[in-house]
Formats: sequence, structure tokens, C-alpha cells
Amino acid sequence: MPRRTIQHVIGSQAVAAVSAIWAEVGAAVEEVHNDYGEDLLVQTALEGRVDPFKIWIQVKGRTRLKRPRKDSVRKIRVSREHAFRWASSLDQVIIVLWDVDEKRGWYARPRQQVVLYELLTSDRDQVAIEFRESDSFDARTAQLIAWESRMDSIAGQYLVAREGETWFDRLAPEEVKANSKNTVKESFFIAFNFLRLVRFIEDDGPIQSAQIAIRNYCLRFKQHDPTSGTSPTEPLFEDAATLDDAFDQILHLTLMSHVQDFTGGVPVPLALIGDCVAFVGSFLLQGKSLED
Repeated sequence: MPRRTIQHVIGSQAVAAVSAIWAEVGAAVEEVHNDYGEDLLVQTALEGRVDPFKIWIQVKGRTRLKRPRKDSVRKIRVSREHAFRWASSLDQVIIVLWDVDEKRGWYARPRQQVVLYELLTSDRDQVAIEFRESDSFDARTAQLIAWESRMDSIAGQYLVAREGETWFDRLAPEEVKANSKNTVKESFFIAFNFLRLVRFIEDDGPIQSAQIAIRNYCLRFKQHDPTSGTSPTEPLFEDAATLDDAFDQILHLTLMSHVQDFTGGVPVPLALIGDCVAFVGSFLLQGKSLED
């Protein structure tokens, strides 16, 4: 009669525990039954809308994991082939190390640890993946991973749109170029939708808390005299001689602060910041001057 090894039991318990955490945050989880190295396929959603990406999870079940010494980390080794595929995947790949006795786990992102050039130019058969004590895997960090993947997806869409627009502007006839300048570009819509996704703007403009924060920064600038040399507490305004000079910095800081609070610590994709700041600034200044 076939027997089930203790390793299979531990593995199944770990996969079930990690699946339950994803289900807790509203994601759909499917167990992968092939032998390609991933155990779970996770489909996240935001406010009922399915995200346009997938997250792949590799679960490593263990028992009685020892706490690492100070300044040390837990480590596992994975094959060179898996490390390369996970680090180069367009989808987010997460490895979860789960202790079935303690009922807790830690996560790592191969993309952040594996340097593809070094891997390709080395003769190593295996790669070490590290799990920091601070990177515990729970419902909060599952949400964080979902938001990181969401930001990666949005940034990718934006960059593809910008590349297409740059190519069009470079190659199109002059008359088409002239007409295209009167149309709103796809990249602008992606930035606009991002601002709505993170609840920074509503139908009538930036949310009230954002407007208050922007107004307070502007008031602080008016009280700041850059020629006095007595205001070291305002590094934001060090290079700004006028409110016009400081305004983009103010919008940038307000947006970054809001998004990190809203997502639990995930920053705005750098590629989107310019268009997001330009949109919010133009909306706030319709028919107004900064001195109003």
C-alpha cells in the first residue's frame, strides 16, 4: 500500500497555511500540480476588480526552524534554473518559508536577490535565497505584495505606452504630429487612472486631505525666507526661490506620502510621478495663481 512521507505531509500543511492567508485578503488561490517549481497561483483583486497580473508562490515547508543568530538570516538553496526563471519572470514570484510547528513564515523575492548577469557568468548549480526575520509572511504582507505587484503592472503599462508615443512622434508625418498634439495620450490616462486607484483624486479633484496638505505646505513656504539662512528645518525649499519653484516638490511629497499610507508602504512608481504631478497641478490651478 502506498505511503505518504512526512515531507509530503509538511509540504501540504505549509501550502494550506499560505493559501489560507491569501484567501483571507480576498485573493483567489489555485494549487499548481505540475513540477515546474511553483506551488500556488494567486489572483488578487481590488474592490472586486480582478488585477491584470498573477503572483506565483513557491512554498517551502519546514519544522522547528531555528531562530537565526543576530545579524544572520534564514537561508534555503534553489536550483540555478529556478533562480533564473523566477528572477526574470514578468510576474511576481514569491518564496515563502513556512514553519508548520510555529505556524508562521517568512517571504523572499528572488527578483531582488538574484543578479542575472552574475548567475549567467558563474558555474554555480544552486543559489542561496535569504529570509530576513523582519519579512514575516501574514495578511498584512500579503496585501503589501499585492500592491507591489499592482505598482509593477501599472508602471509596465505606462512605460509601454510612453515608448509607443515616443516612436509615433519620431516617425509620424508632420501633419499627423500636429494633430496628435491635440489628443490626450494613453500614458496620461494611465497616470490619471492610477491617481483614482490610490484614491488621491475624486470626480471633482484631489481629495480634501490632499488639498489641505498642499495648502499647508504652500503656507509654510510663504513663511520661509530662503535668503535669511535661518530656516534649516525646511530642506524641501532649499533650492526654491519662489512658490512656483517649490510647487512641484510640494505635490510630489504630498502624493508620495498619501500613496505610502494608502498602500501600507508601497511607493509611487518613479515613471509615473511626472505625469501625476503635472495632472494634479493643472487641476488645482485651473483659472488660479499660486498666490490665491
